[in-house]
Amino acid sequence: MRWSLLAIVLVAGCAASRHGADPIRDVQPGEEFSLRIGERAQLVDARPVTFVFEHVLEDSRCALNVKCVWEGRASVVIRAAASGADHAGHSSVALTLDTRGNDATFDGRLRISLVKLEPEAAHPELDYWVTLRVDPVR
Repeated sequence: MRWSLLAIVLVAGCAASRHGADPIRDVQPGEEFSLRIGERAQLVDARPVTFVFEHVLEDSRCALNVKCVWEGRASVVIRAAASGADHAGHSSVALTLDTRGNDATFDGRLRISLVKLEPEAAHPELDYWVTLRVDPVR
């Protein structure tokens, strides 16, 4: 009886830890980092900023093993939130992955670059993840 109660408590504890808040990953300015949908990263800076990969708005890139006349594009939404007393609000930054460039500016001081969106071709059954880089604006 004691062992079955212990097993139930251990299983419940493991399940609870998986459903808790995801840890925030610390990243340095200039470092490339990847996020899956819903994951968070925090820029280690004098004024920290948290980034969350919210969702894919559009993915019209060519599917795997298909020849396309137009390469297509993908759009993702990255939410950026500055912390500290002087930054009470949140700002959503939409980054577009296409051939024109992939940078956005946040808070007038950070350039957010969308390095890539995976998988590299449109594929509705696969989970998306982005690779970002955040640099100071110069």
